[in-house]
Amino acid sequence: MAKNLIKELLKKIFYKCAIESLHSANRQMGRLGTIEKISSIVPNIGDQYSTWKFETSDTYDVIKIRSIHAFQVELALDALKKIRSQSAKNALSVVDIGDSSGTHTRYLKELCSELDMGEVEFLSVNLDSDAVERIVAKGGRAIQARAEDLHQAAGYQKHPDLYLSFQTLEHLFDPISCLRDLAVETSTEYFVITVPFLKRSRVGLKHLRKPGSVRRFKEINAENTHIFELSPEDWKLIFRFSGWKPIHEEVFHMFPRRHMLSLFRYALRRYDFEGFYGVILKKSLEESHTYKDW
Repeated sequence: MAKNLIKELLKKIFYKCAIESLHSANRQMGRLGTIEKISSIVPNIGDQYSTWKFETSDTYDVIKIRSIHAFQVELALDALKKIRSQSAKNALSVVDIGDSSGTHTRYLKELCSELDMGEVEFLSVNLDSDAVERIVAKGGRAIQARAEDLHQAAGYQKHPDLYLSFQTLEHLFDPISCLRDLAVETSTEYFVITVPFLKRSRVGLKHLRKPGSVRRFKEINAENTHIFELSPEDWKLIFRFSGWKPIHEEVFHMFPRRHMLSLFRYALRRYDFEGFYGVILKKSLEESHTYKDW
């Protein structure tokens, strides 16, 4: 009894610190405006995932997801602005690989319109048929395909102006072949990617590493399983090897820097991720071509 009470108390303290840490980090990075904006565009994000139905009344989950979304949207907008400045096309095209709900598409459509960036067309890609149905039901365009096989998928337009992949690469069996095929088999020049931030690379497979975590999900599948959780340095080597060059990178830390709450990163590192790594890539095959056994 006493043990359970202590456990619940520590849990409450953790989430209280986590919420304040996120608020402070977002203030420090000037991201509160973006969070407010995207929250008005998509007020309810309760159907974000197929295998995890979080409560929209759960303050921590909502703040965390909104914060990550704001980070991702800002990266995508930076890339789209760069592409628009270089392109005379009437409409730009974007393919979001691993999109589970169409939420980012809705954010970006609205924000691109407000920024007078011209027409932007979006296509979402997911292996999960439920995710595809959710996106289509909201009026979006989506196809069911495995990310690694996307360049061969039926009905897929192979030459968008921009690929997006938010928290997807860590779920793939073979991220190198996926990235390489998209570089070689399509004419797309830019790619925006976010992945969990870790200082040291590791194999994920949390359901094997921490069997108790299985209780969170009805089944273990691609959406809730990380295969490779790599450091930014290792991801950058993979990008270069696969035919992509980082031209902009940043880390979203879920704690404020140079602040007392920065100590909370040790708790995040143990029980969650301390942040997320984001990068804008430009196609660059020179280093990739030095490897002769593709």
